[in-house]
Amino acid sequence: MNDSHLIRFYYDGSENVYDVEGRTFEGIMSLSDKKLEDCHSFVQWLFPLPEKSGCYKDAPVLIKEDIEDFHKYSRLQDNMRRAFFKMLHFYGFDCLCAENGIEVFKSLDFAKKSKNWLTPDNHNFLRITRILRSLFLCGLKEEALAFHKALENIYENGNPIFTRIFERPGFPDIDEDFDGEKRIRFEPHSSSKRPAISKETMDYWNKAVENPNYRPHRKEK
Repeated sequence: MNDSHLIRFYYDGSENVYDVEGRTFEGIMSLSDKKLEDCHSFVQWLFPLPEKSGCYKDAPVLIKEDIEDFHKYSRLQDNMRRAFFKMLHFYGFDCLCAENGIEVFKSLDFAKKSKNWLTPDNHNFLRITRILRSLFLCGLKEEALAFHKALENIYENGNPIFTRIFERPGFPDIDEDFDGEKRIRFEPHSSSKRPAISKETMDYWNKAVENPNYRPHRKEK
């Protein structure tokens, strides 16, 4: 096993190996749902990737030797699987592991929990992309595919539609002068309907399981 900080953090769990915020793996695993939502520096430790984080400069970077260790040592995969189950619970899913495979499905409190993340442009969509890629890279391909299937089912069959209302002042027409400037007239109110999960987001999730080495252009949060 290589001696990277990430591997020691993941393998030792609560044995005096901390992230830069002073948390152990088990410490992160004990965070409440509210803490998981409000904190933006834990998911990079639970689900590392081969590139630097765009929003958290101290996030670990998954190197080749780390990936090899995740494939080799069951304790590392077991801990990542626990982290995956925790995030499933956060998003309102359950997971059934049986001899014929893994199934991810909506839990009884999905309607309540999904209100926190199943909205247009939600920052959790980028977290989900990270989770899918990290699972796949670290040898938990079945888990990644099962989660992707559940997300795909929501996109195709249960994707809520949101109507956004934009309030804008009614500026004069563009050919009128207003305080020495040219302005464009907008309607005082305009609205647009959008699905919670956009086609672009679903495309990112598709790529995450089709080619986990691809690098999204959008910054995570």
